[in-house]
Amino acid sequence: MTALKPAALYDQWVTSIQSFKEVEFRAYDNHLPKQDASLENLLKAPYKDIQAFKEFSFDGFIIDDSITVRFRRKSGTKLQIDWSNTISSRYLIDFGYNGTLFQGMQRQNAPLRTVQSEIEKVLSHLYQTPIEISPSSRTDRGVHADHNFAHFDVPNFSSLKEPLKLIQKMVPDDLIIHQVIPVSSVFHARYDALSKTYQYRLSEEKSLYDLHSAWVVPELNADEIRKKMDVFIGVHDFKNFSKYRDFSATIRSIEFIRLTEENKTVILEIKGQSFMRYMIRMMVGALVKYDKKTIVEGLENPEISLGKHIAPSHGLTLTHIDY
Repeated sequence: MTALKPAALYDQWVTSIQSFKEVEFRAYDNHLPKQDASLENLLKAPYKDIQAFKEFSFDGFIIDDSITVRFRRKSGTKLQIDWSNTISSRYLIDFGYNGTLFQGMQRQNAPLRTVQSEIEKVLSHLYQTPIEISPSSRTDRGVHADHNFAHFDVPNFSSLKEPLKLIQKMVPDDLIIHQVIPVSSVFHARYDALSKTYQYRLSEEKSLYDLHSAWVVPELNADEIRKKMDVFIGVHDFKNFSKYRDFSATIRSIEFIRLTEENKTVILEIKGQSFMRYMIRMMVGALVKYDKKTIVEGLENPEISLGKHIAPSHGLTLTHIDY
């Protein structure tokens, strides 16, 4: 084991942490002892009880023989600490799915067919131990994905090191696995995402081909949507365009909205840092149902309740996530 650094290093570490007004502490690894999974216990521990540090950096990693700690500056006064145990290896899985026959992305308490449950079933069988995935985006029932991501941990005693081809053969036909790649033990598929891009498809006419992938809107007017959609770009309070909880922050940033036309189908591409539940579907519903003035009023006056029109889930596809 690496020799311990002097006590002064630990004192410097504690003093630096305590200088932040707010500290967000996250322990991701199920193997970590419960008593260690709090900042309070960590700060109380004498330095000799903490494993040997090889490196000390607020913007990097502290790595020892069994523990990885990552510091991230969330703001000038907020520090986020990620704590993970290196007795397991973490992987990032890149996957897509047709959401028609799934009851959503996230595992349900009832034995319903979800994307998460199907992937976990395959991984648990391959590794012969219970495996849980942590998805980046928890899409609703009927929503599709070209690329969604999740991380999962595998005990280091496993001999299966390149699982991609086996997983690809074992998943159902409406689920596809693109990649499985090793990542840092403190990487998080959801919290490390920089931005997400979605597409929403609208069609003027009913089509058997687009039956489960486009919202049929008679007399669809692409030019009218194009005139209104830019009001969503930028930083706004999307309280009127999402399903939110009372304690939830409703400020979000939209990087761009693009519109393309294919025959009688309109495709809206929307990119943002993060999205609340139903947010894109309510934005699309507003673009179809409301005039520009009403949408602007809904953004500028979030305290005034605006009637919400939720576009059908089957028109929505998660296309990309940036890390």
